[in-house]
Amino acid sequence: RRLTEVSVYEDLLNTSVDLLPLTRHKRRSLLEQTQIRKVKDILLDQEYTELRKARYIGPVWAATIYRYAEEFVSV
Repeated sequence: RRLTEVSVYEDLLNTSVDLLPLTRHKRRSLLEQTQIRKVKDILLDQEYTELRKARYIGPVWAATIYRYAEEFVSV
């Protein structure tokens, strides 16, 4: 039989980046200038290459956003 309950962890991974504690400008830059849409997209970008494509996001902010995503799924 198929598993009917969905994993909470999977739900968190599939959450939109809109729920992360980011400024409006950073959130808009991520959505408009990158392929990042969900928390899992950030976690898969371990070298921050996609994150760094967005305006207003340099190496420090990329690392911070990655940490936000890690904390989000660990709660």
